[in-house]
Amino acid sequence: MNKAINLLAPALLLVGMSHSAQSMANTCKDLPTYAELKAALQEVIPLNTVNLATGVSSDASLNGGVGAPEWLSLVDTSGTVCAVVHSLPEKTDVTTKLGIMHRPSSIFAAETANSYSRDGIGVSTANLYLHVANQQGFDAEISSGLLGLNSASIDVYGGKPTTWGTEKDPLVGKRVGGSYMLGGGLPLYNSQKHKVGAIGVSGDFRCTDHVIAWKVREKLRDNAYNAHNNPFGLAFDPNDQQNPSNGTDAMIQDINPTTGKSASGFGYPVCLINNPTKANDGGAIIRANGNE
Repeated sequence: MNKAINLLAPALLLVGMSHSAQSMANTCKDLPTYAELKAALQEVIPLNTVNLATGVSSDASLNGGVGAPEWLSLVDTSGTVCAVVHSLPEKTDVTTKLGIMHRPSSIFAAETANSYSRDGIGVSTANLYLHVANQQGFDAEISSGLLGLNSASIDVYGGKPTTWGTEKDPLVGKRVGGSYMLGGGLPLYNSQKHKVGAIGVSGDFRCTDHVIAWKVREKLRDNAYNAHNNPFGLAFDPNDQQNPSNGTDAMIQDINPTTGKSASGFGYPVCLINNPTKANDGGAIIRANGNE
């Protein structure tokens, strides 16, 4: 009997490892695909506005910022990278047309939004820019943590550059880690207000990254992950009749230019060039103190 058990043990171990690997491989199966993310991103930054020689959009008024090309990443609830895309056409030389540091930054943004959000509260990375708010206690709590936690053991520039931002991106399937307190990361919630993952965008000024992530989220799967699925958010807009009490994860530009303090405690500074306006932010930014 003992001999039979001993003979079966390696086989059972292999079966267990197989099931574990299969389970890990399926963590992203219910989330938007690479193709869906690419299509949504290019809808927000239309290719017909892009100078393909430089990668820059000629119509920065669409989302604010300078119209720079963007990276977008998707992670599941465990922080596993499900997809990495960029806004330019397939087979673009990403090493000359995109800022390549923005690729891992988009993953850090997604991972951070996912890590700080849960069933019950959804937090954008823009809501975490607390050291600017000068609110006692917040800075120490948020800044104590995660920067580079896992990324030190992962080469974010590994693999062939021709695979970066494609379905074969070498960071897909990995947990990159890191912490990101700039605009661009948003959690994803389904219609039952259950957290299913997060997206991150990086490439332009951070206010624009946040706006583009917001607009992409609203387009995915017929609005399946819209901001009003958020069970509770830090941003309250009295003009938002869909969700006036529970709030969302919008960027809150309520930092007083004189004192440097945020009225909400979760404020984000106005970006220096073409800060997104109410006309082009899609509802992603709540303003105060006359900031436009």
